[in-house]
Amino acid sequence: ELDGLKASDVQRLYPEFASRWEHNAATAQMPGGESLMEVQTRAWKAVTQLAREHGEVTIVAVTHNFVIGAILCKTLETPLRNFRRLRLDVGSLTRLDLSSSHPRLLSMNDTSHLEAVK
Repeated sequence: ELDGLKASDVQRLYPEFASRWEHNAATAQMPGGESLMEVQTRAWKAVTQLAREHGEVTIVAVTHNFVIGAILCKTLETPLRNFRRLRLDVGSLTRLDLSSSHPRLLSMNDTSHLEAVK
């Protein structure tokens, strides 16, 4: 229900949600959707399953910045409420190594491939 809305529209149309989102985005239930914590659980399960099924090959997954932020928080063992501290530009690339029991961040918010279109 929030897709395409400006922050001011969210504040006006969903004031209770906006307040919860500002207080703790990890647990705020999005209108018509999931909490960020639920997104993280679902996304982490998907990426770790892909890593298990495909071993050492490179896997490309395309998704929304909230999903990427949630996965990064899990990878870095950072509280999900801090996801806003991660900058993720539209079209950026983030690379993880999930081949061991200790996931590693290889690169984040790489936009070098977009230089030609600027």
